[in-house]
Amino acid sequence: MLRPVYTEPENCQDCYKCIRECPVKAIRIENNKASIIAERCVYCGHCTQVCPTGAKKIRDGLTRAKLVVSKHPGKMYMSLAPSYVSEFGDIPVGRLISAIKRLGFAGVSETALGAELVTAETERFLAAAPEGVYLSSACPVVVDYIRKYAPELTANITPIVSPMIAHAKILKELYGDDIKIIFAGPCIGKKSEADTYGGLVEVAITFKDLPRDVSKGDHILIDDGLIELLVEKVEETRIHCVILNGGPISDRKGVNVPNVDLSMPYLSDKDRDDIRFGIKAGFDFIAASFTRCAQDILQIREILEENGCNRESIPVVSMLLPQPRCWTV
Repeated sequence: MLRPVYTEPENCQDCYKCIRECPVKAIRIENNKASIIAERCVYCGHCTQVCPTGAKKIRDGLTRAKLVVSKHPGKMYMSLAPSYVSEFGDIPVGRLISAIKRLGFAGVSETALGAELVTAETERFLAAAPEGVYLSSACPVVVDYIRKYAPELTANITPIVSPMIAHAKILKELYGDDIKIIFAGPCIGKKSEADTYGGLVEVAITFKDLPRDVSKGDHILIDDGLIELLVEKVEETRIHCVILNGGPISDRKGVNVPNVDLSMPYLSDKDRDDIRFGIKAGFDFIAASFTRCAQDILQIREILEENGCNRESIPVVSMLLPQPRCWTV
């Protein structure tokens, strides 16, 4: 598996800035390129900030997240770090949660619930522990640093999991061991922690991963193309667009992004409910819009088969389109 922080050799210009800046000296020159020493790196991400050519990269969690969401429909839950308020402060909480659910998540829960549990457990631990100085185990970067560079202090780390892991355990107790959890937050180090606790958290993504479905030059069509936007730039968690063809926008309007594979499953929870309703109502066939590949149709067939329907009883009628992907706002 690709490490949370890695080097793209073709972009490295041998400036050695990352070597000079790395706080733990975890970068060396190999084949005239600066590479990360995995056993020394604590994945703080500092090198990705100082690299002038962008050769130091943060592992993209979206590809893996898309795969997990598509393979486990109705079983996906997001653990959302409370710092989302600073990233999406101008977006109402209800709208943010609705947007995440439309990506294929059955539920969204704040990681702060895990932090409350960790705080209570830490208080109990300190009350019974010998007097001394103890270090919180919440930050995986700090924990890795101590274990690698100050091992004499390892015993001072509180033996309690981080809020992310505690929250994952809470969600599995509430919704079942078969659910899958994706964590979203600002910290690169959480990617490494998710790798360690793969049985609890499938993948950790950063807030900056979320708007990366589109890029400069993409066209966004709203309400069957009546309104057209041109993406001017993607900045952090904001997409800036120029209006090419304006007009009023109401709710429940389709949004189509030609030539872009959006990080969402083809069928939403509402689509699945509608199919089940159609089965009970005895519909003659299902017309599927905006399908792009056979897998989209197979998702529909899977629901039909789960409810005792075969290809003959309720056929699926669809036109495979080579470009569009859409969602509803």
